[in-house]
Amino acid sequence: MTRGYYDRMAVVGVLGASGETGRVVARLLADHSDATLVLFGRRAAPIEALRTRLPDPGRAEVRAVDATAQPQFLAALDGVDVVVAAAPLLDRLKDVLLPVLAAGADWIDVFLDSPDKWELLDRIAPSVPDIGRRVITGAGMHPGLAAVLVRAVARQFDTLTRAAVAQLVAPDWPSQTVTADTVTEFARELGTFDMAGLRKGKWQKLPISSSARIDFGEPFGRRLCTPMALEEIRGLIDLYPALTDAVLYMAGFNPVTDWVVMPACMAMMQVSPRWTDRAARLLFWSLKRFGKPPYGSVAQVVAAGTGHDPVRLSVRYDEGGYWLTAAVAAATTLQCLDGTIAEPGVHIEGLVTDPVRLLSELQAWGAKVEGLSDQTPPRSSGG
Repeated sequence: MTRGYYDRMAVVGVLGASGETGRVVARLLADHSDATLVLFGRRAAPIEALRTRLPDPGRAEVRAVDATAQPQFLAALDGVDVVVAAAPLLDRLKDVLLPVLAAGADWIDVFLDSPDKWELLDRIAPSVPDIGRRVITGAGMHPGLAAVLVRAVARQFDTLTRAAVAQLVAPDWPSQTVTADTVTEFARELGTFDMAGLRKGKWQKLPISSSARIDFGEPFGRRLCTPMALEEIRGLIDLYPALTDAVLYMAGFNPVTDWVVMPACMAMMQVSPRWTDRAARLLFWSLKRFGKPPYGSVAQVVAAGTGHDPVRLSVRYDEGGYWLTAAVAAATTLQCLDGTIAEPGVHIEGLVTDPVRLLSELQAWGAKVEGLSDQTPPRSSGG
């Protein structure tokens, strides 16, 4: 039962339950926990349709509310213990996170890294432990899985010294329905793209020549990948003092988007921030126009150190990035519910979850995991 952390049956709110990520989060929690679910969305009809399709519709409740309208949202949070933010609300993070904390609930999000996000989280970090709450950010595939993979393999070495993480996200773009908020959020991440990583013991900007062709296995093969900074990668430095090299490499989309459209979009945003939405629409037009099979998503690490031969660990799913992002969020929620993640404060998911348990649960739920050692059986918060 869901009483490892709470003294009663937990209530989990899924923010953005009508979106693809939110729908998958709700279904996974309905299948693998006994928590009561509160489905949040602006319109009641689509989230009511989701509720009726859950295995136990009576264990879920619909609350139609605009999460950015603080008084109404605060009232709608009554009785909720944990909020999983799966809606594209990164630009309104303050408007939604602060009411959740004021309501006495914990917070888990799938949000991308951004300077504005970290400015807010760093500002509230000293006060969050005082109110006994947990704020867990970046609980998706990207960010989210990179540090999980590194931490899962680190236990196989006496000393971990090097880790090269690579990720590929290839949804079926032509069939995707993407909201304007999602488009803008994605474009702004490109606008703050930072080619940095740990090299020779120093976190530093990396040159474009650091790009590498990385083998993602069949059916993707070798793809050109570019270094990309993530806070969870930088956080590994404190966990593993002997680590000298740790870089996340991101694969591109397709040649036209990578070499023509993306540079044009980034130039547009540098000319004027007001062009961000226009650049975002151009970017997603190119993804839909030039995207082609194979589709799916892969996250992998090749690590080296003392006491063991190099290790490769990978996670893949055949339907793009939404499912893996939602599954990481759901698995993180289970660890929050049962007290595996118990310390109050602001946390990066990739640095605070039990990595072997999380990967084991992804595998049990349908992902293909290769190279996982010391595997532990997945636990749900039920039973």
